[in-house]
This record gives sequence, structure tokens and C-alpha cells, in this order.
Amino acid sequence: MSKYADPFLFTRLLSLEVLEQEILSLRDEQQLLSQSPVPPTASALKKAWASIHKAALTLDADTLGSGAIGAVQTIMTEGPQAMNDVVRRSSALRHDRATLIKACSRLHLWVDKDVRSQAESVVHGVYEGDDDCWLARLSDDVMHMMVARVEEREFHPSAYGLAWDVDEVVVTNPFHRRYMSRTDEGTKKAVVCTVVNVVRGWLELDGYVKTRKAWFASAVEAVLGEEAISMDYVWRMYLRFKPTHVIEGDSAGREATFDDMQPFLERLRSHRVNDENSREGRMFAIYKQLARQEIDPGTVVRYLPAVSARWGAFRGMIVHAINYESGTLSTPEHRFITRLKASPEMLHPFRERTPGRIRSIADIYGGGATTSVSTVFSGMVWRGLTRGASVTIEGGTKFNSLQEALDAIKRCVKDSKLMETMTQCARVYWKHLEQRRWPAFAASKPTFEECYQHLRPTGPFEHKLYPRLGKAGTFDLAGDLAYAGVCEWPDWSDVARHIVQMNAGSMKALRDLGLLDGSKNGVEEKRLQVQQALRDIHHLVEDVLEEELGDRIALRPIELEHMIRTFSSVSAYME
Repeated sequence: MSKYADPFLFTRLLSLEVLEQEILSLRDEQQLLSQSPVPPTASALKKAWASIHKAALTLDADTLGSGAIGAVQTIMTEGPQAMNDVVRRSSALRHDRATLIKACSRLHLWVDKDVRSQAESVVHGVYEGDDDCWLARLSDDVMHMMVARVEEREFHPSAYGLAWDVDEVVVTNPFHRRYMSRTDEGTKKAVVCTVVNVVRGWLELDGYVKTRKAWFASAVEAVLGEEAISMDYVWRMYLRFKPTHVIEGDSAGREATFDDMQPFLERLRSHRVNDENSREGRMFAIYKQLARQEIDPGTVVRYLPAVSARWGAFRGMIVHAINYESGTLSTPEHRFITRLKASPEMLHPFRERTPGRIRSIADIYGGGATTSVSTVFSGMVWRGLTRGASVTIEGGTKFNSLQEALDAIKRCVKDSKLMETMTQCARVYWKHLEQRRWPAFAASKPTFEECYQHLRPTGPFEHKLYPRLGKAGTFDLAGDLAYAGVCEWPDWSDVARHIVQMNAGSMKALRDLGLLDGSKNGVEEKRLQVQQALRDIHHLVEDVLEEELGDRIALRPIELEHMIRTFSSVSAYME
């Protein structure tokens, strides 16, 4: 009796965690593959890899010289192409592994089942095939060896019309001193066993481990489906296979048969992955659908046990916000709604429905002259000063001059220290906007990134140009200007880049939702992962809006970022 409830390692370790990791790995492969450009030629790839290898060696030997500069350029240029090559090969490798497992399994089972059964039909006189068939002639020769009590004989595959490039097999007859009859059941059994061993020898399939490994693969495919043998988990088990994985108590000296695998097969059939109502069963069904490319890779993560509750909370936040807007609130009131009523400016997940944003559209950006200093200054004061301090400026948020803003701050801010800080910041804002010739810049119709860099240029003095605005405030202000038509809209790549740069609430929310795994170290790798995460969330939000509003509304990437950032602040209220 095994000390474990489940004596078989494969079924014992096949858990939710394993299935979840399999789904994530396959999802990442498919997503990266879909993003990869058309592959270059084999010669170009070979040259790229050689260049990268040479560049790495150069950097080891030359840190600051011209060689190092060239090596850095080589890695920057050839690196993405090489990474795409790795992704393509990883995806192909999964398919090739499964093909190899199937082929090797079929070969062993062909010998162990088909050859064995046909040899049995020959020796029992019920063979219905061609009497001159290679297997019939081999069985007859082995029978003659047994009956004639030949001590040793060589069997050449070429003698039976087989063009296999293998050596002959020498068989020593252990029964050569014993009388053997063609009609004796013991003789027939010995002949069949010898025929199978000869064929195994020709095919170099000797070894009980290889045969049982084939049994294992065939059992997994038969019970769990063809998709199962593409799993990393199955491949690891296949490489580290031991006979006891499928036959309890198996040893080298035991002549086990495929029927001895019945306990393993029964355990495999009764495993929770075969129960569609269990979590394991649902996870495995998702993996198989993903392997067959029947579902979008971007939708699978929300169903994983580790993060499904948080995806439910994210969905709940959207639904509650929709109900809040329509006035159809539940009783008793949800905690999130209570918080949203108290602080709609900071906790409303829909960017364009926050009170301050609605007000700024009418006051700041609704009167034309969107490229003027006064317009961007007013937006900057709201994003950088009054919004963060929860200060309400009575009489409107558009200031046509610096003095108007100073008078409003003095009138509405009661705390003297805060009033002094906001006054100083407002003066700095106006001065730098004039010095940096904002109207001329805005009139050039800049890109979103150019607009952001103008407001917060990279360097040691970036935080001093417009103090208290911060990276997030600058990002939001540039977004407001995009809505006003001052700059171009940020695309998926722009928004993803800034999420990585800010490394704040949005990144935390994406990690909580299981969309970031922490394995990406480079900025570009993180950007690509965040960009894909945004698209994954976009699918969910579109589904929810269609269910709740009856219309599939497409949100802009910047609106999704706001929603994700808000979720990082309200997720505690959604549990």
C-alpha cells in the first residue's frame, strides 16, 4: 500500500496551480506570436544571432571604446528580431514536442499491440492476412526455432523484405533443451513473446522504461485528449519518466503488460480535470480551447482561480458606476457606491464622467482658443493644484490671466500654507508656459508624446518646470489636451509606455488582475506586456458595457488607463 492516497505521481501533482501555469504559458506564446512581424529569412536570422553573440563578447572586453558603442547599437538593432525568433521557435517547439511524443508512443504501441496481436493470430492459426507477410514468415521461423530446439539464431530484417537500416537480432532459445509442440499453449506464448522482442530489437526499442513511457503518453492522450500532450507538465514528466509513474511497484525484472496500467488509467479517468463542474475541469477545458485556438488568449486570464475574484471585482466596479450614472442603485447601498458619492472626482472609473472633467470641458476647453497659454494654464492649475487638494474654485476654472488665478486661490483657499504653495506654483506655471512658447508649440499639432515631453521634459529639472503636477498629472493633462484637439490621441503603445514609466496604481492593478507576471525586466518588454494587458481589459469592458447598456462601446486607451488606476484605489471596497 502506498503511503500516498494517490500512488501515481502524474495525477497526484496535476493541480490547479499546474493548469493555471499551463494556460498562462500558452497564452503568452500565442499573444507574442500574434505581435511578431513576418519572420526574416534563415540566413538573416543566422547573421543576427552571430552579431548579437559577437556584440556580447565585445562588451565584455571593451566597456567605453568605439567597439562598445557599436556593440550596443548591434544589440539594440538585432535584439528585437532575435526575441521574435525565440517566440516563434517556442511556439513551434510545443507543437513539435507533442508530435514527437505521439510518434514515439505510436511506434511502441504498434509493436506491443498490433505486432503482438497479429503474431498471436498466426500461431493460433486464425491469421486472415497474406501468409507470405513478413510477420507471418517471422512467426513461422520463430516457431520452427522453438520446435526444432535451435539454441541460437540470427534474424535479419532484410530477409523479411524490411528495408530498416538496423542490425540483425540474435535470439538465444531458453527452451532448446525442452520438447516444444506447435499446439502447446506455452510454445505459442513463447513464440509471440520472441517475435515481439525481435521486432523491438530491430527498432532498438529494447528497455522496459521506453515501453512504459509510451504507455504513459498513450494513456494521457486517450483519457485527456490530444491537447494534453502539448502541455509543459506532460513534457517534463515524459523526460523524467519512471515505470512506477504508471504501474505501481513496477521493476525491471517484471514482465508487465499494458493491462497492468488499469489502476493508472482509472485514476486518470477519475481525476478532477475530467469533471467539467470542478475548477480543475473548467481550467483544463480552457487550456484545450486555447490550444485549439477557439478562444481569444486575452480573455482567459479572468477565469484563473488566483485572480478570478479580482476580475469579478473589476467588473463589479464598472457595473456599479453604470448604475450610479443611471440612478438605479441597489438597497442596501454597496460600499463602493458610498465611497463614490463621497469622492466622485477621485473614484469614478469613467474618465469623462468625473465632475471635474465635466466642468473643465465646459469651462476650460469649451470656449475655443485651446492653444492659448490661459487654456493650458487653467488645465494645469486644476490637474496640479486644486484637484489634488480638493479645492473648489467658485466662479469657474478658466483663468484668462495669472492674476485671475491668484485672486481665485486667495478667495477660495482657507489654509494659509496651502494658499502660499498654490500661489507660488501658479506663478511658476505661467512663467514657464510663456518662456517655452506654448502657443507656437500647440499650434504645430504635436503628438501625444511630444505634448507630454513639452510639459515634462526628461531630465533633472523635469519636476521643477511645473511643480506638483507630477507624472500622472502631466499624463492626464496631455490627455485633456488630446480631447481638446491640441495634440494627437495617445495610442495603445503611448499609454502602455506611460503606465510603465509611472509605475504606480495602474501597474499594481494589472499585477493584481494577473496580467503582469513580473518576468519582464526591460522597459520595452514591460511596455509590450502592459500593451497586451490593456487590450485584454478592453475585451472585458466592451463585454460588460454591451451586457449592461446593450451597446458595444469602444473606450480609448487613455480611458482604460483611468479605469485601471481607479480600480487600484477602490478594489478594497469591492471585496
